[in-house]
Amino acid sequence: LNQIAATMIGWARDVGGKDMPLMGVGGVHDGASAKRLLEAGADVIQLYTALTYQGPAVLAKIKQALTPSA
Repeated sequence: LNQIAATMIGWARDVGGKDMPLMGVGGVHDGASAKRLLEAGADVIQLYTALTYQGPAVLAKIKQALTPSA
């Protein structure tokens, strides 16, 4: 689901341009899947299912995966 969502975000970004806000939704359950949608062009991502199954700890895991190492 996440790869399909990334493809659609990329398409929407191409069609809508850089000024259209996009939310990445679909298959976000870890840092890699969140990063895939952000790199495809999403401005924000939805984590509803990840929060439901993994709890609030998933936020720290995703944040750590998306934060560049110092």
